[in-house]
Amino acid sequence: MVFSPGVQGCLIDGCARPLFCKGMCRMHYMRKYRTGSAERRLRVRPCVVCMVPIWLEGQDRLTCSDACRKKLERMRRKGVRPRVETLKARDFTPEKPRPKPVVSESFTVADVWARSDGTCPWCGGPLDRGLPAWDAMAGVPAWRVPLSDGGERSLRNRIIVHRSCWNRRVSQGG
Repeated sequence: MVFSPGVQGCLIDGCARPLFCKGMCRMHYMRKYRTGSAERRLRVRPCVVCMVPIWLEGQDRLTCSDACRKKLERMRRKGVRPRVETLKARDFTPEKPRPKPVVSESFTVADVWARSDGTCPWCGGPLDRGLPAWDAMAGVPAWRVPLSDGGERSLRNRIIVHRSCWNRRVSQGG
């Protein structure tokens, strides 16, 4: 396993697991290896009470809501069998389309340093690449717009800041 310094997590959007291979975490890599696609396969089944399509995500359900589940329980107590029709997933049109995972570009810390102008964008002080990583004035990679705030995993969104500036920003919660 070779890890690229600077790429910290899986490049599939919404996944923060550590890298395993080819820019993906173990789960996404193995899914791509087995099925040919890193995205999750959608499964659909009709509700046995009202026939509304249910998009299954990791669990098998028979009903679409709590109301239908209670109605199914009442039907079972009375001895009435629910109508079960075999419908294919292609018979349903999705209510809301699921976005496909996007693999972001890969880059290294060296790429971010090359793009940097040698000054910390947060305090304006000079950055020194020769300092050890634990030094307060050493440069560390950071996100210009954090991923949790909607930032993208791209080289344009990556910056180099002083470790002390980064620690101060993290301790202030921003």
